[in-house]
Amino acid sequence: MPIHPHHCRARGALVSALTGALVACTSSPPTPPPLPTQTATALFAVDFDGDGSDDIATVHDNTLHWMNHQVALTGAIAAHEAVDLDGNGSEELVLALRRSRSHPSAEPQLLVVDADAALPHTLPRTDRHRITDLSAYGNRLFVTALGGGKKAIGGWWTADSFEAVTEATMGMSQQVVSAESIAVGRIYGDAPKSNGRLELHTETGMTVLPSRRGIRTVVTADINRDGHEDIVASDGWHFKYGEHAEARLSLYLGPDFTDYRVIGTIDGDYTINRIDVVPTAPPVVVATGTSKVVAFTLDALGWTPITIGTTKEGAEATVLKAQSQYWVALPGEPVQIQELPSL
Repeated sequence: MPIHPHHCRARGALVSALTGALVACTSSPPTPPPLPTQTATALFAVDFDGDGSDDIATVHDNTLHWMNHQVALTGAIAAHEAVDLDGNGSEELVLALRRSRSHPSAEPQLLVVDADAALPHTLPRTDRHRITDLSAYGNRLFVTALGGGKKAIGGWWTADSFEAVTEATMGMSQQVVSAESIAVGRIYGDAPKSNGRLELHTETGMTVLPSRRGIRTVVTADINRDGHEDIVASDGWHFKYGEHAEARLSLYLGPDFTDYRVIGTIDGDYTINRIDVVPTAPPVVVATGTSKVVAFTLDALGWTPITIGTTKEGAEATVLKAQSQYWVALPGEPVQIQELPSL
């Protein structure tokens, strides 16, 4: 059979096109965003540039590093939140700074960090207080501060104002459920050393929700995707934490939160310092205990714990999203980043 050169060229073009398509389909897997420092005592996931993927900020040698910038911190970090305060499509990192052994003279402060600068702010309060929690709700920031008489006040913060909404004895963890309701986690009760509890504060009053003991950490998320926010809390705190406290994670399904169930516990740890709910299908809850980081994954049989790694006490894991992939970053020397585990 005679060979026709133009047929060969056509076949060659087809092979090249198919090869190119194959290469495009087998492109390199997604990678996490770069680290500003390879060693870090704290990590934060923030979409500074508004591209839909998180950037990473790190703390190393008491200095915050982000987006080729750095600033020395004037206090210890008590809480943090990523929120688009100005509604421009990119997030700011808000750090709550407080007095500590390493910063004995530090004043309570909110450090608002955008892609280019870091600006300090204070709460419009004259009494002695410390900021204990932050919660983002749309473009708004809800701030909790513990003051005199062990009263924790929660309210909406702007650079010019603070609108108090809640008050609760030792209600140190407060998270927004809706514009009209706040979940308040009390680590202790009214009496000294008594057990705390979980409360739901609304415009019409306060409801006590069931809990094991004191509440260390609270977050809100739509776990079951029914359009209503749910509450996830670590509810095993006890003042004799070395003997009786539990690193226990509980779920309250909205909208009425009467469906209360235990997700799981972290064996060997006495509390959970941070909770991240990852909106995968099914959802994953990443809990940072006092020594371990555990991902609780959901299937038809219930919640299954998967240990991700270990941390120093007080350090917290960070969940970040980049290139449509979720990652878990662990502070340390060096920082460790791995894909979010799943069943």
